[in-house]
Amino acid sequence: MKAQNKIFAGLVLVLGLLGACAQQGTRPADLSTDIKGADTKAEHLALAAQYEQAAKDADAKVAEAQKARGQWQEHRFLDPKHAENTQEYYDALIFHYQEIAKANRNLAKTQQAIAAGL
Repeated sequence: MKAQNKIFAGLVLVLGLLGACAQQGTRPADLSTDIKGADTKAEHLALAAQYEQAAKDADAKVAEAQKARGQWQEHRFLDPKHAENTQEYYDALIFHYQEIAKANRNLAKTQQAIAAGL
């Protein structure tokens, strides 16, 4: 019973850390004032670089969540009550960060296209 409590405490800790990471800044940056003020090719390319970096950060979060999900799956038999919810949590977290990465890449492409047109 004590081993199960330790494992459960570990799962709670991991989920708490992932939840904290999920709230950090990997969303598309609020660059509306920078976008409105971007007039030169260099400014648009700088914005594109910021969006590319945000996409890379989101990709890192995807890899982190996939690793955590893999570790959890190895031990899911220890907590069968929460197995389905935990699997859904990791799937949703991975999807969330994949969408953030995709959005940032699209924004970067848009800024690169604007810069190419100048």
